[in-house]
Amino acid sequence: MQRSIQKNGLVNLVVALVVFLATLGVAVLSGSPAGRVAAVFLGLGVIVTFVSWFQMRLEENERTEKLELDELARSRGASLFDAKDSGSFPAKNAREQFE
Repeated sequence: MQRSIQKNGLVNLVVALVVFLATLGVAVLSGSPAGRVAAVFLGLGVIVTFVSWFQMRLEENERTEKLELDELARSRGASLFDAKDSGSFPAKNAREQFE
């Protein structure tokens, strides 16, 4: 299910970018100030969509990292990976810094 969400986010990004470029092209060709303003707002929407998609990728990486560490802990039992320090989870740290 997570892959579907990330794929949908990427599709949303591509569609928003195509709509932005089409609106900008029509606004420039027609010389319409209202069209250019609409293109600016659509451009802001593209930026928001990109940030949203990027955060979804970070969350997916964090989830994958946690699953890998849980699997490793199960296969080895109690070991070095019992440490819960901040250096053990680089994907989690990346997401927290991004937020």
